[in-house]
Amino acid sequence: MRLTCPKSVLAPALALAARVVERRNTVPILSNLRLTATEGRGHPGRLEIFATDLDLAVTIGLDALVATAGTITAPAHLLAEMLRKQPDGQVTLEAEPERARLRVAAGRARCDLATLPAEDFPDFPDGSPKAVFRLDGAALAALLAPVTPAISTEETRYYLNGVYLHVAETPAGAQLAAVATDGHRLARVLAPLPEGAAPLPPAIVPRKTVEEWTRIAKAADGAIEIAAGDSKIALAASIDGVGLRLVSKLIDGTFPDYGRVIPNAPPHRAEVPRELLAAIVDRVATVATGKGSRAVRFDWSSDGLRLSVADADHGTAEETVDLDGWDGDALSIGFNAAYLTAALGAFSTERVAFRLTDPGSPTLIEPVAPALDAPGQTYVLMPMRG
Repeated sequence: MRLTCPKSVLAPALALAARVVERRNTVPILSNLRLTATEGRGHPGRLEIFATDLDLAVTIGLDALVATAGTITAPAHLLAEMLRKQPDGQVTLEAEPERARLRVAAGRARCDLATLPAEDFPDFPDGSPKAVFRLDGAALAALLAPVTPAISTEETRYYLNGVYLHVAETPAGAQLAAVATDGHRLARVLAPLPEGAAPLPPAIVPRKTVEEWTRIAKAADGAIEIAAGDSKIALAASIDGVGLRLVSKLIDGTFPDYGRVIPNAPPHRAEVPRELLAAIVDRVATVATGKGSRAVRFDWSSDGLRLSVADADHGTAEETVDLDGWDGDALSIGFNAAYLTAALGAFSTERVAFRLTDPGSPTLIEPVAPALDAPGQTYVLMPMRG
């Protein structure tokens, strides 16, 4: 195998593929990328880059000047880092099977990397899709980014280690829903149902896949295609004219009935400036620097909202903010500062509405006057002792 390709095209493709590869692998071949060069008919040729960790796989295809076709594997992170550090211009990759080496040449620089046999590299079939639909990159990012912080990292409840993507029946009709929860908070985003998404099987998309989807969505050229089946889900997109396909296993489990957690018509409601509140939470929570949970106490009343923290080792802090629309008796409730900060960061509106019931019940947070084309967002926070 011998090919030449501009660094500006090859380096980003290798970096993207390397993100799929785990840095610590008990199976040596899975630390590598598979590189397949094919001579073109009527065009210079193609290079296909393939990587997998057996749960997620990416295939990237790009144009290259192929002198000799062939397939080889090379260390993913080492090759990506080597390409990143090469001078701009043309890069040549040349396999030397008899030495089990891949030569990387750019300008006057030369580097030989150890390789493994391509025939040992596993494949990763796509599966059989039941729903195929397209989303604009910005729309996909807006669907996933707000809910990602709420994904659980608790291995015992593995079915919460991803985003629940499904078709939800709402008063506005069927919508595409993305939901995540770790048991302490819940985030949900609703978006118009794309054409072709109606038969979407309920899918729990793993965190690693969601994070890659979000990165790709923010950089994609035009629409993104998603094909979902019972056990796998695939995303196809183009970035700077380079096509890629990401195929992922789904989490095999049952997502809980999250609708039971979302409060129904809480009696108390108040609006606050989102960025101002986030800044106040950050300031008062600074005092709680110990090993505790950084609980912030919220005292709601017709006089305003008072936020306070009392840390036995470091001291106290408090600050107040005006409220719009509070009605009813005073109410005190504690929130985890980190969870609340993440919730406020998930919204883009200037103001958010808090809807509360009592100190022991979940609190609902929603955007105030969202844009007409913005997705519907809901955030639920469980209370804690402040």
